[in-house]
Amino acid sequence: MHILRTKCKTPKEFDDCASTLKEVLSNLKGMEFPKAVKYLMEVGDYEIKDVTDRPDDLDSLSYRIFQRYKNGETKRPNKRIVVAICVAMRLPFVLSNALVETAGFCFSNSKEDAMLLTILHNCNGMSFEEINGILKELSYEPLTRKND
Repeated sequence: MHILRTKCKTPKEFDDCASTLKEVLSNLKGMEFPKAVKYLMEVGDYEIKDVTDRPDDLDSLSYRIFQRYKNGETKRPNKRIVVAICVAMRLPFVLSNALVETAGFCFSNSKEDAMLLTILHNCNGMSFEEINGILKELSYEPLTRKND
C-alpha cells in the first residue's frame, strides 16, 4: 500500500496508512534532501516519468531540474522548486512539509510562503498549468517555467 496515493476507506486501511505514515516521517528525519526524494520515490513506487515532462501538462516539472535536485547537484536549492517537486510527486501535505524541511527550509509568515503552503495544502492533483495560471492571475511568479 502506498500512502502517497491511497485513499483509506476501511479501519484496516486507516491503520495501515497511519503506521506507514509514521514510519516514513520517522525515516525522513535527518535525511538530506536528495536522499529523501529518492526514498519517497521508492516508497511511492514512482518512476521519473511519473513526475516530470508530462505530455498532458505543458508546465510540468522538467526532467533536468528534477534530476539535478534528486542527485544533489544543486548546491543552493530554491524553495519554489522544492514545492514544485512536492506537487509533481503529489505528496500529502504532511510529507510535503517534511520534504521541504529536509531541503533546509521552513515557512515564514510572508505572503509568498502563505501562497506556497496553500499550494501544498490545496493543489494535490492539479496540473502545473492550472497552478501557474492561478499564480499569474494573483501576480505571483509561476512555480515552473517551460524553459527550465
